[in-house]
Amino acid sequence: MCRKLSERFKTWFDLAARVGETFKYTENGSVGLLEGKKAYVAVTSGGTKVGSEIDFLTPLLRHFLGFIGIYDVEFIQAEAINQNGGKAVEEARSSIASVLA
Repeated sequence: MCRKLSERFKTWFDLAARVGETFKYTENGSVGLLEGKKAYVAVTSGGTKVGSEIDFLTPLLRHFLGFIGIYDVEFIQAEAINQNGGKAVEEARSSIASVLA
């Protein structure tokens, strides 16, 4: 399961990282071309809390988005659903509604 998930992320990263479109090479290394953009990322988890020491997903996404120039990243989370159930989902829905308003 984890291997398939990592393969899917690798595929998405490869599709999103486009030379000349989302980043470019310079004498000093690569530079993201999407500066000034904001990313909203919806994250769900059964038990892992976003930002905890066992959260490997959000730092990876933040790093990749920074690579393509997006530094303003907001994570909308429905975390620890196994413990919080419907409350976590409702909080996430509320966060999404406020972003869309």
